[in-house]
Amino acid sequence: MENSNPFEPGSTVDAPAPTDNASEPAKSKSSVIPPTVIALLLPFPSGLGLWAMGYTKRFRFWAVASTASFVTMVLGGIVDSPTVGFVGFALAILSMAAAFFDTAFRKPVRSRSTAQVGVTVTAVFVGALIGMSVLRHKVIEAFAIPAGSMMPSLLIGDQIWVSKLDRDFRRGDVVVFDFPPQPTIQYVKRIVGMPGETISSEDGRSISINGVPYAGRDTGVCEAGEETFNEMCHDYVESVADAAYHIWTTGRSGFSAIKIPEDSFFVMGDNRDNSNDSRAWGFVPRSLIKGKVQFVFWSTQHPGRIGTQVGRDTGK
Repeated sequence: MENSNPFEPGSTVDAPAPTDNASEPAKSKSSVIPPTVIALLLPFPSGLGLWAMGYTKRFRFWAVASTASFVTMVLGGIVDSPTVGFVGFALAILSMAAAFFDTAFRKPVRSRSTAQVGVTVTAVFVGALIGMSVLRHKVIEAFAIPAGSMMPSLLIGDQIWVSKLDRDFRRGDVVVFDFPPQPTIQYVKRIVGMPGETISSEDGRSISINGVPYAGRDTGVCEAGEETFNEMCHDYVESVADAAYHIWTTGRSGFSAIKIPEDSFFVMGDNRDNSNDSRAWGFVPRSLIKGKVQFVFWSTQHPGRIGTQVGRDTGK
């Protein structure tokens, strides 16, 4: 009777067949660059890390999604719509974040070589640098608010999105410009007076354009979040011609009639008693204006302000 216990003397065991290593297909040397690192360093176009792992279709999906969101963001600047611009910005952030997590939780189905990944990443990186440079100089640019001269519209710590495409500046627009006495410095103020107009504010609370007064509507004591400021300071909705926006004033910041030159603008901070503006140093030529402020995309001190629109009709 045959011994069924393979560990007993005299038992037989089937030995594994010898393997021929030479018959195995050669494997390409995989990239030493982790896909998640690629996704972090190059978030646009989204999904490049997925491409490195062999998920070509998923890479195409996220690349198209992120590109469409950036196009929407730029479109917001073209049509002068802070809402469209912020929607595009939010979709861009979401698509990049989703593509990163999609990359982080997948296993490679195909290993691309270090050389292939390196060349592709370098090409994309150079292209991104060129693209961002063009965007920054011609289309959109981000700025930070370091002071309170534009309160309550803009608070210290706000990060703002500025569109450079629409050069049709109107009364009430909040603009970033090169400071005329020192053009290497950028200021942010609101356009109150247009080219060729005569502007004045005798009582510090209302603006007159070409002799026509526009009264402000008192909405109460100046407040920002939970902080209440000088009780002498009041929040007014300044309705001037076709624009309406909030300003802060104690009524001590009046000025006599001033004639605005052609192709220049009279700008003021919304925090009228604490703003260095056209009342002190003159007018802003159109050529020095960099663009219009559209929305707050981040705020280091006031996260709840993310997405806040900044424009000419926020007081309506």
